[in-house]
Amino acid sequence: MFKPRIRALLQSLAPSLVPSEQRVAQVCIDRADKIPEMSAAELATAADVSPATVIRACQRMSFAGFQELRELLRRDQSAPAGPALDVAQHPVEQLFLRAVSGIQNALGALDFEAMDAAAEKIRDCNRLLIVGNGSSLPAAQSAAIYFRASGKLCESPSDIMS
Repeated sequence: MFKPRIRALLQSLAPSLVPSEQRVAQVCIDRADKIPEMSAAELATAADVSPATVIRACQRMSFAGFQELRELLRRDQSAPAGPALDVAQHPVEQLFLRAVSGIQNALGALDFEAMDAAAEKIRDCNRLLIVGNGSSLPAAQSAAIYFRASGKLCESPSDIMS
């Protein structure tokens, strides 16, 4: 089974790309097991873009270039996979295995350096504004309560339109 850690990262970054770069990302997602053996020109043909667009897409997705993306996909292929869902005996076990798989896939999309930088900025700021809309509003207000309880000056308006 292919461990989709880099695929999860590609899926999270694809919407932020321009359409031609999105096609490159989508081919990488759909054919992740084939990309390590492809050249940039072959990927360009598969995505109906130029080889320069392949390189640019890789760089916009935070890779040094196509070679780094290929190597990371190759490494993911050789990584041991978690337990297969089809071996689960009970529906509850299947549910938990799916949840574990989802969390592991989400982990691949995280940029730990960016998270560290954000944490430092939050630590060093004088005041925080946390905004949530719709179903994210309760989470935003909960975070604001946490920061206020820890001594950080923080606001989280309940009506962001006012």
